[in-house]
Amino acid sequence: MKNKKFFIIISLILCLSLTNSNLVFAYEVNSHVNDSTNIEQLILKEALETDSKLSIADKDSFYVVNDSVGTYNGLNIVSQNNNQQPYIQRVEEKENNMVAVTAILPYHINEDGMLVNSFQYAEQLQNTPVPCNVVVPSTLVDVTVTVTTLFAHYQGQYTGAHYYRHAGIYAYWSSSKSLTMNNMLVRYESCGELHKYPECLTVRYPEDSLDTTATNNRNYKKKSVISVAYPTKGKEYIDGKNAMPFNRVLYITDYFNHGGLVYIQVIYTINGSKKTYDTNYYVYKK
Repeated sequence: MKNKKFFIIISLILCLSLTNSNLVFAYEVNSHVNDSTNIEQLILKEALETDSKLSIADKDSFYVVNDSVGTYNGLNIVSQNNNQQPYIQRVEEKENNMVAVTAILPYHINEDGMLVNSFQYAEQLQNTPVPCNVVVPSTLVDVTVTVTTLFAHYQGQYTGAHYYRHAGIYAYWSSSKSLTMNNMLVRYESCGELHKYPECLTVRYPEDSLDTTATNNRNYKKKSVISVAYPTKGKEYIDGKNAMPFNRVLYITDYFNHGGLVYIQVIYTINGSKKTYDTNYYVYKK
């Protein structure tokens, strides 16, 4: 009987010692169950540490987009994620009405090698008991895809209407894990009514600046695409050759079909298994 009790005690000690480091992380996540801000800051920190070009020094310029619609600094820059997956974003106003929207999409690699949105993964961990035979990962962010979209933004003097000019895109991927990126596709497509610039800024009615000579002027599209086989980790890839002409802009009138949509697909190999992941979000929308 004494031997049996001794065996049980030793087993419990071993179990606790083996999972001690994992319990620390589990406690860190679980302790913020009712404080989503702390979870967001933890993921933001890990994402910037994983990112090949950014650093923790950039932390204050980024914020988390965790709902379907958000605006920035009074501008009609609307961020919407069709998959309802939170991500990290920075909006920078440049010269000549140019705007740069940088999105960091953070992912955890689960036990099956699949990418899981880091915010959604953290939510799964909250309130989850940690059995002594389960290894809790020490990170929430293993992979990031960083995308910057560029466009000009204007507002009509009398109409208050918002106009956008598609400019370009650049993107790269980063990871703290060992994996092969087989292909990275990033597509930035703008769609809206085609209007004349600068006429659109001073007309009394938006319809007065519509470009009536253009084909499909009610649903004009402009697209920038990055498609790279075996992209180098941390290397920036650019498509700046498909900008709209300076004398034309887009007016967003259709809630469902107009806006600046970014689509991302990555094909990667981890532990000998090839996986595919894709997502999309809007950088501006009605």
